[in-house]
Amino acid sequence: VIAVAGPPGGVGTTTVAGGLASILHSMKLKVLAIDLDPQRNLAFGLGADPNPRGQSTVEFLLQMNPTPQTIAQGFDVLPGNQGLTGQQVQDLHTDDLADLLAQVPYDVVVLDCPPGHERLEYQAVAAADVVLIILDAHPYAIVGAQRVHKHLAETHARGRRCPPPERWAFVMS
Repeated sequence: VIAVAGPPGGVGTTTVAGGLASILHSMKLKVLAIDLDPQRNLAFGLGADPNPRGQSTVEFLLQMNPTPQTIAQGFDVLPGNQGLTGQQVQDLHTDDLADLLAQVPYDVVVLDCPPGHERLEYQAVAAADVVLIILDAHPYAIVGAQRVHKHLAETHARGRRCPPPERWAFVMS
C-alpha cells in the first residue's frame, strides 16, 4: 500500500499517484488506485467515470462492497466524491482503511490523499507501507510536508493496531 500525500493542494499528488499506479500496472502488477480526494481527479485522470453510482471510495470505506471501475485488465480505480467529507467517513477509526485494504486482492494499492482533509490523510498513512510526500520548492509546501512527517513520526511512537509505514520519502514535483 502506497500513500501519496501532498498537504498543500496543487503540488502534483494526483499526477504522481496516477503515474505510479500506471507504471506499476505496466510491470504486470494487479493495481487498485483509490482516490481519497473529494475532487475525484484521479479517476478522471486515469480515464474512468469520476461520477459513478455505487462505485466510489465512500462505498468502500463504509463497507458497501463497491465494484471498482476497470481501467485495464488488472488495473482498477475507486473514485472519490463529496461523500468523503461526510460525517460517516470522518467518524471512521484511523485504522479502518488499513483493515479494509488487508482484504483486497491486489498486488499494490495506491492511495491518492486529499489536501486539507487531515482525517483522510491520516487513514491513508495508517494503512500505508510506503508514504510519498509530494511538495514543491515553496515555503508553504515545506511547512505542509513537515506536518505529514510529524504525523509519521508520531505513529511510530504510539502503540497501534496497524503497523505504521516503515518507509517514507519526500518527492519534489
